[in-house]
Amino acid sequence: MSKDFKWYLNSAISLSLMLFVRFIPAPEPMTPLGMTVVGIFIGAIYGWCTTNMIGPSIMALILFGLTGYTTPTAAWGALMSNMTVGIAFWLMISVGLLKNIGLLEYIANWSVSRKFTQGKPWLLFVIIYLAAAVCASCLSEVAVTLAFWGLVWAMCDKVGYGKGTKTGAWATFSVALVVAFGGFLLPFKMAVISNFGFLAAGSGGLYDG
Repeated sequence: MSKDFKWYLNSAISLSLMLFVRFIPAPEPMTPLGMTVVGIFIGAIYGWCTTNMIGPSIMALILFGLTGYTTPTAAWGALMSNMTVGIAFWLMISVGLLKNIGLLEYIANWSVSRKFTQGKPWLLFVIIYLAAAVCASCLSEVAVTLAFWGLVWAMCDKVGYGKGTKTGAWATFSVALVVAFGGFLLPFKMAVISNFGFLAAGSGGLYDG
């Protein structure tokens, strides 16, 4: 299977998830609108892991604007005025600079050439996961995700598993998942505080954290 065919196939799967998950009956207490948004989100994640960041993001934003919850114009306006998007934009530039100057490639070469990791890919990934979780517990999850994605992609390229391969997609998704869990390790992180707030609101004040 050629690389171009894989790209088009994964793009079609990503778009299909965004469009057709909405037709799955929504379990209680989720609404049909919630199921639509979940489908768009899952499709975007699949596209990010298997194709690139730009195409799935634009398509997800357009489809989100057509859900009825908001309009495409309002969705784009919210995107451009969101502080997290601005931070992510500059972080992407920073990670790109690290890649261009060869730092990520140097770290990847150093990591895969250590004796204790040769022939032990799972040990190498365990170390990466631990480092990502520790960093996420202290720093911005978005920053840690982008930085470790760049590192993992460089490592995968070195051993022949580029983006679009199953191993590359699995590594991308798993690092993001570990970083997400790492954000809950310390009680003062925003993710923990926000979830306790949701719990308090959802329990009608019975649980206030």
